[in-house]
Amino acid sequence: MMSQRNGIIFALALVFLIGGFAYFMASEEKTTLQQSSPENILAAVPVPSGASATAATSPMAANQPAAESLSAQPQVEAQAPVSSPMPTSSTTHDSSSQNDPAPVNDSSLTPDTSSWQDWKSAPFGAEMKYPPGYSASEDSRDVTFTKDAVTWKIRFYSNKDKSSFETWYTGYFPAKDNNACNFAAGTLKVGTLSIDKVTLNSAATMTAGSFPKCDAAGDYAIGTDLSQVARVYTDKASSDMTTVNQMLGTFQFNTSNSGT
Repeated sequence: MMSQRNGIIFALALVFLIGGFAYFMASEEKTTLQQSSPENILAAVPVPSGASATAATSPMAANQPAAESLSAQPQVEAQAPVSSPMPTSSTTHDSSSQNDPAPVNDSSLTPDTSSWQDWKSAPFGAEMKYPPGYSASEDSRDVTFTKDAVTWKIRFYSNKDKSSFETWYTGYFPAKDNNACNFAAGTLKVGTLSIDKVTLNSAATMTAGSFPKCDAAGDYAIGTDLSQVARVYTDKASSDMTTVNQMLGTFQFNTSNSGT
């Protein structure tokens, strides 16, 4: 009887011990879980002065720190680029604002000849002006203008029959020396006179044993009434052609002459 009682007491003690141990372990686990909860973690973080306690302990605040930081930054409003208005058909233009080129005042075309000297020849029936630095001399056929190393001249002819220039040319110069000439309008300006340019026909071939020739090729000025012809030699004046052209611009025939 005594041993049965002791066994019951021992069993109760063992149950109590096991139950106490289980209770103790359960309490420890609950405490650990409570300490690791988000609320307790946030409670342990110091709250800045002036900050809302609710915001500091709110799970939403803990999960969105980046959003809160961005919302706290000053917002800069993006501005769309401003495009210039396109011109419409109603746009008007002020012609006075256009950069029109200024009129060209080319002194080489209209030189100041007030200080120039006059050359006049009764035998040749011609006259012209020439600038300081040049000298003029004439013989029975030519007038020659000279300045330092520059020399050029004009030779005069008579066209008593007042033939066309080509007819006069082929009748005046020997055919054997001018059997391959081309005739065309010239570009040299000699006063207001008509100019004919005579050149060698480069396509001409030898005929009857004669080589193509055009010995009297050059620039010819024809008088208004066709009675006077002047041939201009400027091949030695290339270094001063601007002045030579200015001088030729003052040339004119004034009377008929017998010429050569």
